[in-house]
Amino acid sequence: MYGAAKPSTGALTRVAAQAWVANLGGDDTIQWVVEAEGSFLGTARLHSIDAVRARYAITFLDPARLGQGYGTEVTALVLDYAFCALELETVTLAVLVFNERAIRCYQRSGFREVGRIADAAVVDGQAFDDILMAITAQDYLAGA
Repeated sequence: MYGAAKPSTGALTRVAAQAWVANLGGDDTIQWVVEAEGSFLGTARLHSIDAVRARYAITFLDPARLGQGYGTEVTALVLDYAFCALELETVTLAVLVFNERAIRCYQRSGFREVGRIADAAVVDGQAFDDILMAITAQDYLAGA
């Protein structure tokens, strides 16, 4: 799972996916629906956008589609948009410490840990830290 939402037990119906996507976003948000092979996987978004930075979030809702490289591919596309089209200086994110698959994806994409928030979320009665990660345009463009 990427992002903060807990995955469902399977793929969403078209109506459920449309309703879920309709509840995302705001004026400072750019979001994309992620599909593969005709199926809704989830969403990716840049939010809290200002003149120099944005926060990134990606959520895949079908656990059966994880581990197939879609997260890395989507992250690369969003970073390209953030740094080349929007000309942002930094993209940040927060990921729960136990989400090892997402952390590896973000590291492959160039994100580096810049801090932690202790006990940021409680899942099944247990508190977990958020890892704060960031990538700069300079680092992204040097690796592109």
